[in-house]
Amino acid sequence: MTDAASINAERDDPRPRYPDITDVLFWDAYFAWRDASLLSVERFHALYLVLRHITEAGVPGALLECGVYRGGSACFCAAVLAQLNQSGSTGRDLYWCDTFQGFPDGVEEASITGETLQSFPRDDVLPVAMANFARTGYPAHRLHVLRGPVQATIPNAGLPEAIALLHLDTDDAASVLHELTHLYPRLSPGGVLCIDDYGHFPGVGRAVDAYFADLARAGATPPLLARTDYTGRMGVKPRA
Repeated sequence: MTDAASINAERDDPRPRYPDITDVLFWDAYFAWRDASLLSVERFHALYLVLRHITEAGVPGALLECGVYRGGSACFCAAVLAQLNQSGSTGRDLYWCDTFQGFPDGVEEASITGETLQSFPRDDVLPVAMANFARTGYPAHRLHVLRGPVQATIPNAGLPEAIALLHLDTDDAASVLHELTHLYPRLSPGGVLCIDDYGHFPGVGRAVDAYFADLARAGATPPLLARTDYTGRMGVKPRA
């Protein structure tokens, strides 16, 4: 098989690369939503583990994602929750924070390769995201869309008092620092923080490290941020 054919085959079915991932629910959800997202298999699986954790451990709070784009990862989460068939699994509110029209003017972050932020279309993708959400089977009244730059909507818009999963994927350092400052305090003990851009954009990694260094100096215990793939990090908020 040629290299190109191997790559295409892996893209069609990556399961042979991950023999330890045997959960059918994960793979069904992955194949349903991967084309609407830029996440790797590893980061999808990290979200899947988070959903099982917060459901089985009864961690209180909503799911909040900053940087939704077409809704691929957010809809993956909603669809998995709808399929877990455990009491209250669809009783969580979902919050989407995004411009849904690309990056705000003036946002520019350099990646580890020296490239600037990926250019997202300025066309309105909220209708696409909402159409994707309609396929999840999750109760529509549980979804709250906070549209606009996060510096404008957070914390000014209605936010949940408690968050069980905080997923940050806005790519630039300033927005991620703003999100951590206002949202991490709302993350429930035992809740999970997922950051998509820690390893790809050095500014994001530095902003995250600085935030948690300040938290430690203030006497709080920061989470251990584990590597999900080269760019993603995941950590459970300590139960003080």
